[in-house]
Amino acid sequence: FPLSPAPVPDTDLPLWNFKAALGRLGGNQALLDRLLGDFRREQAGAVEDLRAALDLGDQATAERLAHTLKGVAGNLGAQRLEQEAGRLEQALREGSTPDLEACAALLAETLEALPAGAAAAPGISGKAPDDLLDELETFLRQGNPAAEDTLRALRSALPDAGAVFREVEGCLDGYDFQGALAALPALRDALEAGS
Repeated sequence: FPLSPAPVPDTDLPLWNFKAALGRLGGNQALLDRLLGDFRREQAGAVEDLRAALDLGDQATAERLAHTLKGVAGNLGAQRLEQEAGRLEQALREGSTPDLEACAALLAETLEALPAGAAAAPGISGKAPDDLLDELETFLRQGNPAAEDTLRALRSALPDAGAVFREVEGCLDGYDFQGALAALPALRDALEAGS
């Protein structure tokens, strides 16, 4: 049998598998809603960012963006998008021309299928910064990607700790939870200095 020139997207996969995502988050619906809201805000322009990186010849950033989209989509149960972003990442890694249009169309379809509640999901609010730091530490020890959500909430509480945030964000981008944990004392110091 001849091989097909490119893998065909598995349209039998659901756009969203919220049950699986909820299972990964220990049944925490409020956290899932926040993460879905973050996904809508932060990944809506992912393909355009990737296109811009490629236009600048920045292959490493393009691969990282595709990898991030794949990982976030997978964690949140966007199975078809995870698969398509994986193809995109593989094409970039192999040096072949990625199908950005297919990924952009699927991203738009995936975002459109998000429940209305997720679109308006607020960030973490009402928590004291020291409670947020404790939560961040717990998520980092668990290797839980929800640490990124908590870190963003901390940013508004600690506006003058930009360098420390960049260090922790860099670690999280590389899934280096131990490195991020090592930077927490500096965040605690910044919190104490600001209070």
